[in-house]
Amino acid sequence: MVALFRFIISRLIQDFLLSHGDAPNGGVAIAELIAQNNTLLELKTARNHIRKQCARLLVDKLALNTSLRLLDLSHNDIADQEARLFSRSLHVHPALTHVDLSSNCIGSKGAIALAYAAQQPDSAMQYLNLNGNNIGRMGGVYMLRAMRAV
Repeated sequence: MVALFRFIISRLIQDFLLSHGDAPNGGVAIAELIAQNNTLLELKTARNHIRKQCARLLVDKLALNTSLRLLDLSHNDIADQEARLFSRSLHVHPALTHVDLSSNCIGSKGAIALAYAAQQPDSAMQYLNLNGNNIGRMGGVYMLRAMRAV
C-alpha cells in the first residue's frame, strides 16, 4: 500500500478514491498524499477507520495542500474531538469547497465547531454533509445559523 501511495504522490493525480481500507498506516499514507500532491482536487476516503491520531495528521497535512476541493471522510470513526480539529483547518483552506463527514460519530460539539468554521469570511466551504451523525438539536441550530450567515 505504501508503494502505491508513493507512486500516486509522484504523479499528477487529480481525483483519488480509496475506500474500505484495512491498512494500519492507511491514514498516514492518505495524509502524506494530501501534503505532497498539489494537483489533487478530490480525495474520497470513506470507510478507512480514520481515528484520532490519523485525523490529527490529516489536519496538519491539509494545511500544506492548496488545491484540494473535495474531501470525503464519510463512514470513518471521526468524533467531536476530530471534527473540532478539522474545523480549525477547514475555514482557512483556500480551495476546499465540499466536505463529506457523513455517517461518523460527530455530536453537537463537533457540529457547532464545523458550523463556526463554515461561516468564517475566509472559508471557501459551500457543501458540508453531516448526515448520519448525532448532532442533536443544538448542533442543528448552529448549522442553520451558519447557513443563514453565508
